[in-house]
Amino acid sequence: MICPLCHGKDLETIEAVNVKILEKLYKKNFAVDISAFIAGKELHYILCRGCDLRFFYPQVTGDEAFYNALQKLDWYYMKEKEEFRYAADFISSTDKVLEVGCGKGVFAECIRSPHYTGLDLSAKAKELAHERGVNIEVEPIHVHAERHRESYDVVCAFQVIEHVRDVRSFLQSMVDCLKKGGLLICAVPSEDSFLRYVSNGILNMPPHHVSRWSDKSLHSVAAIFSLQVVEVHHERVTRVHEAWYLSVLVANAIKTIFNIERRLLDDSIKHRVVTRISGMLGRVLSKGLSDELRPNGHTVVAVMRKSNESTTRQ
Repeated sequence: MICPLCHGKDLETIEAVNVKILEKLYKKNFAVDISAFIAGKELHYILCRGCDLRFFYPQVTGDEAFYNALQKLDWYYMKEKEEFRYAADFISSTDKVLEVGCGKGVFAECIRSPHYTGLDLSAKAKELAHERGVNIEVEPIHVHAERHRESYDVVCAFQVIEHVRDVRSFLQSMVDCLKKGGLLICAVPSEDSFLRYVSNGILNMPPHHVSRWSDKSLHSVAAIFSLQVVEVHHERVTRVHEAWYLSVLVANAIKTIFNIERRLLDDSIKHRVVTRISGMLGRVLSKGLSDELRPNGHTVVAVMRKSNESTTRQ
């Protein structure tokens, strides 16, 4: 076993994942059957001490049918995202932009530049984008990189790299597409937020997410690919997530006080009681959460610049 980002071997097993609970929760919450992905597998949650990436091993990822099932949920793809507005400020009207894992290409409507190309593996996404005049190609990033080396001023991916099994090769292809001096922009769920303490957050687990990203691991990306970190930006807890954040805060306080073990997955009676209490208190407390009290929220955005002599660390 090696780290999928830095290829290091200084690894620590944080927790063994109960795949039976994982399968049950996907069925209960989203009516999605993941048994084909996890059958017969022992799943572990691993920390790389070298680059601080947290990842699941083996790296079990969903297929097109899995994602098509999730996309039926109204909230799965949000049109309005703070990360879009933040990233758009780094893009000029003349920049040539590539978005990897673009979905329907909503980000194209947030930027001033008309020179936008989106990549996605869904033919349906391309169809929907073309109806709105957005240019999308259906091909993987490594294939695109072979024909478009150093072609773009900005290459971005929003909530994508945490889904990718071979994330180092994926990022390498993104960097290869960048012109010298160009910007790599990646938005991911933040492991330096309340998400780190969520139990039964199954969409932050396989086969949906296979890695988790801290600020330190994002800085490791810059070191590996000889990029300069321009900025690492944390959104604040959004209105839609504030009750969730506060319920997590309360739940972890209760578990600490009563010495209840916190696990990634938990279907125990104790956890159910704690969840019910913390959910009620979270909804009440959210009414008094002012903007200045909002901590780091769901998403972190890293902006990195490719140097004029950018190389990959071996």
